[in-house]
Amino acid sequence: MFEETTLYKTSQYKPRNISQATQKLSAFETLPCWNERHQCWCHLWLATGYVKPSSKKQAADTPPRIRWYLYCEYRDSNENNGYVQKAFSTLNAALTFAEQSAPTLELPNYAAVIKKGTD
Repeated sequence: MFEETTLYKTSQYKPRNISQATQKLSAFETLPCWNERHQCWCHLWLATGYVKPSSKKQAADTPPRIRWYLYCEYRDSNENNGYVQKAFSTLNAALTFAEQSAPTLELPNYAAVIKKGTD
């Protein structure tokens, strides 16, 4: 589904300041991010999409709404890739989430895989 080679061959570094990170994400580049909760590297990137109206009447009255999707991809202890997708109505909301909440984001099945491997 995702291009592992592109994502995991990029250099893994922490940006020196938030504005540099915001600049990379808003330019649709992949941004490495250290997840403090799970002590692992994640990769963040943005994508845009549209939400179509649910009925034909709404479609005639309103144009499709643009949405911003922030993806957080990670690799668990078994070297399997997983990802979390968050949707936002504005670019600023997505960038704020990436700066403030992504470093502590809960990664599904990550803890379960680590516990499973230690049994």
